[in-house]
Amino acid sequence: MTDIRVLIVDDVERVRQDLRTFLTLTGNIEIIGEASNGLEAIQLVGTLCPQVVLMDLEMPIMDGYEAARQIKAIKPACRVIALTIHAGEGFGLPSIWEALQLCGAERLGHGVRIVDDIEVAPDGAVRLGRLAAMVRDRRVPLELCPTSNVHSGAARSIVEHPIGLLADLRFRVTVNTDNRLMSAITLSREMANLVEAFGFGWERLEWLTINAMKSAFLPFDERLAMMDHVIKPGYTSLGSS
Repeated sequence: MTDIRVLIVDDVERVRQDLRTFLTLTGNIEIIGEASNGLEAIQLVGTLCPQVVLMDLEMPIMDGYEAARQIKAIKPACRVIALTIHAGEGFGLPSIWEALQLCGAERLGHGVRIVDDIEVAPDGAVRLGRLAAMVRDRRVPLELCPTSNVHSGAARSIVEHPIGLLADLRFRVTVNTDNRLMSAITLSREMANLVEAFGFGWERLEWLTINAMKSAFLPFDERLAMMDHVIKPGYTSLGSS
């Protein structure tokens, strides 16, 4: 079997080293080069012709978004992959579309602005736009950070945060802290805030935690074991106490 030719692009050397080590262990992958910014990546794509580019997005000189656009323009067959992408907070729906369609994201860091593609009528009827429907149908995990979103202005308050609506509509919602120090928040406090704002009970908190484990970058058997032997028994114990 022919090895897949991969170019690694990240401005942090340690990240590039870790990716190289991990991918080398998987077999059938040839790391043909590394770049520390988008401009270097474009140059190497032209000379090395990788089949896959693993791309960070926040980099100096040229970010991953612009580099991905140019790479797809000059090498349409080259696949650009960014596994988790910060999208849908400050730049709204266009950044979510680009993350999914241009960069092949499997998870969305934040993604809170997907609510802009959801209409709720006065009678409570809900209509999903095409992008929101795709995110829900494809079970794209949303790494929602309510407290951080309030601090950044993406939501006016926890009570008005769309996590309640998105959870009710059964998006793949997960709860995160984003930056514990800047927001002075812990995951336990984040969960408690949701209980206070939306009346979430143990069942809903368990659902959120299982969503996070389903979306973890771990082998399937490890995720399943964690859910069956740690998360579910833990919540059963909490619910019966």
